[in-house]
Amino acid sequence: MTVVALNRAAAEANCPKVDSRQNAVRATMCRMNATRPVLAEHAPATLPAFDKMAARNIASARKFAAGQITGEQYMAEGKARAAEFLADTEQGRQALERERLQEQCNRMANPWITPGLQAAALEKLRNLGCLR
Repeated sequence: MTVVALNRAAAEANCPKVDSRQNAVRATMCRMNATRPVLAEHAPATLPAFDKMAARNIASARKFAAGQITGEQYMAEGKARAAEFLADTEQGRQALERERLQEQCNRMANPWITPGLQAAALEKLRNLGCLR
């Protein structure tokens, strides 16, 4: 999945620009609705973090539309949430990778392993990070 695919989805949806308070909510909802299916297809594990970001972005758009925050504040909040989303999804990716490695370690740690395979198994466990 690439940023290009996400931007293409938003462009194909003909989302309005956030160039005024009147367009803020509609533009934000359009972009979130257009990009969610791309994430669902290419990176479904990111959806909880995306949904959280989308809800908060829409809330910011509503505050901007109501005149409660400035355009600069609205844009800054959106950038901060995008950074949080990337951090959340990276942490999630790392957690999934750790879980996958741990599962490999668990499969390799077999009490019934033959002495002939023990050295090779120990080396593989070391390479996977199961042994220090």
